[in-house]
Amino acid sequence: MRLFLICWILSVAFAVDLGGKWSGEMTVTGRTRKFTMALRVEGPKLLGTIGDETERVELIDGRVNGNEIAFGIPSGAKDMPRFDCRGSSDGETINFTISGVDWRGNEMKLGEGHAKRLH
Repeated sequence: MRLFLICWILSVAFAVDLGGKWSGEMTVTGRTRKFTMALRVEGPKLLGTIGDETERVELIDGRVNGNEIAFGIPSGAKDMPRFDCRGSSDGETINFTISGVDWRGNEMKLGEGHAKRLH
């Protein structure tokens, strides 16, 4: 138990600083969209918004563990209500895969995304 607690504390302490503004592209089922993100980190939680010039949404269940990140994006579709994004960051770039679970419970890889920190 102590080892687990120590590892968890170290992973939070050495988490990549993702706070700030980011700009990137994601391709989902063959369609590419540009986006911006405004992120902040509170311990192991990744909070913020993602969107374009017409629409912004809050991230769902965002987490940071060292350089690994995960967050959800509401899709607005009834058959797949959210996209799950998992990836990593070096502090200046974020790379992630996008997956979703359909109404039958099948997980599917839908695409990829990347972003760069805006300075």
